[in-house]
Amino acid sequence: MDKKDLLKLLTKDSELRQLIRNIVAEPSDSEATASKTEPAHASQAHISQQAEKIDALIEQNKQLTEDNMDLNKVIEKFKTLFSNEEQTSQALRETRTVLEQRLSTLEQDLESLKHAKQQSEQQLTHCQSDLAHYQQQFQADVTHYELFNGLSASTQRSIAGIFKDSSLPGFIACGVQDRNIDSFWQYIKTQVIEANNPDSDVLIRLFDFLFSRYTYAYPHIKKQTVAIGERFDPVKHIKTPNSATSGTIQAIILSGWENTNNDKLIRPTLVRL
Repeated sequence: MDKKDLLKLLTKDSELRQLIRNIVAEPSDSEATASKTEPAHASQAHISQQAEKIDALIEQNKQLTEDNMDLNKVIEKFKTLFSNEEQTSQALRETRTVLEQRLSTLEQDLESLKHAKQQSEQQLTHCQSDLAHYQQQFQADVTHYELFNGLSASTQRSIAGIFKDSSLPGFIACGVQDRNIDSFWQYIKTQVIEANNPDSDVLIRLFDFLFSRYTYAYPHIKKQTVAIGERFDPVKHIKTPNSATSGTIQAIILSGWENTNNDKLIRPTLVRL
């Protein structure tokens, strides 16, 4: 058994330590003899010092052992922390890789969306241009068709024989026929003269619109030229019931028209004197 094993044994066995102290404290036969030549108290003091040193070493070893155990615990904690840190770092690296891939995909999607937006804006510009063109061409049609639909039920029944189709295309197609444009003018003239139809002003607006479309098919037909202040001519004009007996024209109520090919007056203009 070496010194290290002895120290471990002394550390663990308190009875053995006490026995050593007792042995050291008791003088041997040789020491008894030596006492004759050397003071006894000096030898005992030396032995006591050595025992105290042994006790101190034992306590120091015990403390070091406890400190070593505490240090091992701290080391294990650090190992655990470092292990968790590495796992966290690995997870963060994996998450970063996924996010970078996602970012790359989003950037590609963004470029695709920018391209699609550019195409959509070009299409929108084209559509707006077409819309402006169609509005310019057909806005008047829509506006007057809405006026037509706003006529009273009794008026609509009265002109149902002229406008056999109540749709927008039907309204235009029926209104520009040669026979229908004349019938519509006759109906409006009667309503104005009788002065009992609240739709008369709207009917006149509808006639003017349809007549402008009618002249596309018959360019030789045009409205009769009549000026305010012109002298009333019963051959060229018809006066309203509320007009003066004679005189000059104060207002043009319903335009007539003529054939420019032969200068023939087809319908005279309804005026107020």
